[in-house]
Amino acid sequence: MQLIDPTSSSSVETGTYLALWLPTKAQAALSSAWTLANSGFAIALLSALAGSFAGAYGAQLIAERDAARRRALEELRATNAASSLAIFTVNALIALKRQHLRPLLQQYRTDRTRFIETITSGRGGLFAYTADWQIFPWTEVPTDALTELIFNRIDAAHPITLINMLNGTIEHLRKTLKQRDDYVAQMLARGAIPAPEAAALYFGQRMPDGRQDSRYPDLLDAAENYVDSAILFGTVLIERLIKHAEMAVEKMGKRAPHVIRANFAAPMDDGLIPAPGEYAEVLTNMGVDPTTALQSLRLDAEGRPLASGHRASLRRRFTSAKKRNAAL
Repeated sequence: MQLIDPTSSSSVETGTYLALWLPTKAQAALSSAWTLANSGFAIALLSALAGSFAGAYGAQLIAERDAARRRALEELRATNAASSLAIFTVNALIALKRQHLRPLLQQYRTDRTRFIETITSGRGGLFAYTADWQIFPWTEVPTDALTELIFNRIDAAHPITLINMLNGTIEHLRKTLKQRDDYVAQMLARGAIPAPEAAALYFGQRMPDGRQDSRYPDLLDAAENYVDSAILFGTVLIERLIKHAEMAVEKMGKRAPHVIRANFAAPMDDGLIPAPGEYAEVLTNMGVDPTTALQSLRLDAEGRPLASGHRASLRRRFTSAKKRNAAL
């Protein structure tokens, strides 16, 4: 490199020289620096620095990816645990409905219809029925542990809303069944009751003296409504937890643990799980589409969702996740 004095009248070819005016010592220092910068030592040093930076940056990316994978693994484990507790809870509610509440209600409503027809027909005569005063067993469900997981270890909004709905409904159901059991105990403690009065009390109709007490049929109706609502909210919660787990699997890529699933096709077909359309307004307000809710809880023989739309969505999402992971 040639250094020139810009005050000189000498003409130079434009672009050939660096026009720079510096004191002699500065020119010498700059020339030495330029020589050093072009030396093999400087080039090796800069290459090492660039390699160190690239290595550090790559290590940071790997560390961040590993940290994200650990977070996704913790999220998946917590979600799977919550799904297991929710499945146990819903199965307990379904068992209560199938084994106790539904058979009692079917017989009770048949007998009640017959009784009302008998007393309104004016024909009189004997009316035969059997009062079912069975005490419903109550299975404690793990809603406290389920609530703790959803509030403190799972980062999702829908499950929080649903667990609040489920907890409130289960508590109302428990209190309603307790009130019915107390009513049954009171009736049994009275001993012998005149047949017309006993039938009127049992079916909630007007007694011979004109009084009417509809507490018993009202309690049965309330119990049915609460158990149906709890089952529906519980199954929607399970579906949302499974979808959340699938999102965690996407983030993890290969070697991700399996998502815990549930197959409720049989109880759906048996009418033990209410149709989501019956709760359309409530579900819509929670951001759940009632027309597609619970579809992914119908599994085939290999444990895959029967809903073609859900399966296609899963394929698209897992293919996209695979491509992202391959790029990393």
